[in-house]
Amino acid sequence: MPRPKSDNPELMAKIARMYYEDELNIIEIADIFGVSRQLCSRLLKEAKDRGLVQIRIVDPTREREKEIEDRLQEVFGLRAVRCVETFTLESELTRKIVGAAAGHFLLRLLKAGDTIGVAYGRTIYEVVRLMRPSVSIPNLTVVQIMGGMSRVSGDIMATEIPRRLGEVLKAKVVYLLAPAFTKDRASKEAMLQDPTIRATLSEKLDVALVGIGGVSPDSTLIRTGTITQEEFQELVNRKAVGDVVGTYYNLQGEIVHFSGDERRIALSVDDLRQVPWVVGVVGGLEKVDAILGALRGRLVNALVIDSVTAREVLKRGGFNIQPGD
Repeated sequence: MPRPKSDNPELMAKIARMYYEDELNIIEIADIFGVSRQLCSRLLKEAKDRGLVQIRIVDPTREREKEIEDRLQEVFGLRAVRCVETFTLESELTRKIVGAAAGHFLLRLLKAGDTIGVAYGRTIYEVVRLMRPSVSIPNLTVVQIMGGMSRVSGDIMATEIPRRLGEVLKAKVVYLLAPAFTKDRASKEAMLQDPTIRATLSEKLDVALVGIGGVSPDSTLIRTGTITQEEFQELVNRKAVGDVVGTYYNLQGEIVHFSGDERRIALSVDDLRQVPWVVGVVGGLEKVDAILGALRGRLVNALVIDSVTAREVLKRGGFNIQPGD
C-alpha cells in the first residue's frame, strides 16, 4: 500500500481533525495512516501554519480587558491599548506577561520597511526575549534611541535590547554609541559632534517601543547609578513621577527639567512626539503615577499594560471604568 504524500493538505486536515476533534493522540494517528510519529507531528504543525487549523479561545477575562482598553483609549486619546490579566501582583511575573503581550502587539503593528526605535528597561527586555514572530517582515530597521548605562545588569543593557530585537525580527540594527548620561555637559556636547551619533538620533521612526520608568531607588536609571543620588533628590524635590527615554515629568504630564538634562543623550521629547506610534509598555502598581503622568503629557500614544494597574490609573485619574458608572 503506497504511503500518503507528506505535502497533501487533505491529509493534514484529516490528521488535524482526528487530533483536535476526535482526541486521538499522535501515536494512534500515525498508526492509522502508516506514517512515523515525527511526520505526523510535522503535518499537524503544517496544518496550523497553513491555516487549516484555526484555534478559537473563549477567554472569560477578555471582555473585562476590552472595557478597560476602551476606557483608557477614550479618556487619554490613545491610538490603541492592550490590557492583559496577570493573576499576580508580583513585579517580575507582571513584566513577563505584559512583555509577551507587547511582543504580539508590536508584531501586528509592524509593516515592511518600518523603522523601530527601542529604549531600555526590564519590561522592554521581556518584550524582545519573549517575542516569537510567525512570519518574516522584510526590510525592518531597529534603532537604539537612548545611550548605554553604567553598572547595568546584562539583561537590560541598552545595546543588548536592540541587538536581540534585530535578531528576532531579522532587522538591521543601528546603535547609539554613547552613554545615556555623560560625565558632564562638555562631554555631551563633544559626543554630539560625532556624525554617527547625530545620524542615529535623526533616524525617522515609524514606531518607538518605550518603557515608563518611575522615580524610586528601584527604577532602572537610578538603580544602575546612571542618575546620581543628588539628581535623584532633585527630581523628588521637583515632584517628578516618571520618565520616558530619560525625560522626566510630573503627575500632570509637565516636563521636569533637572541638572541631568545637561548630560543626557537620547531621542528628545519633541522628536518622540513626532513618531506615529509610541508604544508604552508597563506594568505594576508602583508605576501608577508614572503612567498617569505619561498619558497626561502625551508621551505615548499606545499602551500595553496589566489590568490591575490600568484600573488604578483610571481611578487615580478620577475616571470610572465605564462612562456613567
